[in-house]
Amino acid sequence: MRQVIIFDTTLRDGEQAPGASLSPHAKFLVARALADHGVNVTALKTQSRPGPETGTPMFTMRIEMTVPAELDRLVLRERLERVAADLRVDLVLTEPTAS
Repeated sequence: MRQVIIFDTTLRDGEQAPGASLSPHAKFLVARALADHGVNVTALKTQSRPGPETGTPMFTMRIEMTVPAELDRLVLRERLERVAADLRVDLVLTEPTAS
């Protein structure tokens, strides 16, 4: 299995501030998308902090995972992009660098 890292940085609007975070439903949608594709989450870290310019709360979720070798990465990417669009969040997928 290869590893993919999702780095999700979400700028929340004033309605959801202070203490920006993903709702339980949003977390379920992300977890369901990963589980449907047989992805194994190996580490998950969340953080809420003021945005750099405005101070608006920014929620960050970083997920490290192992992905089945036979899984088409494009299919997983498209599914996660649909979830991100539905939640109105930014999504960045990166492959780990070889060490």
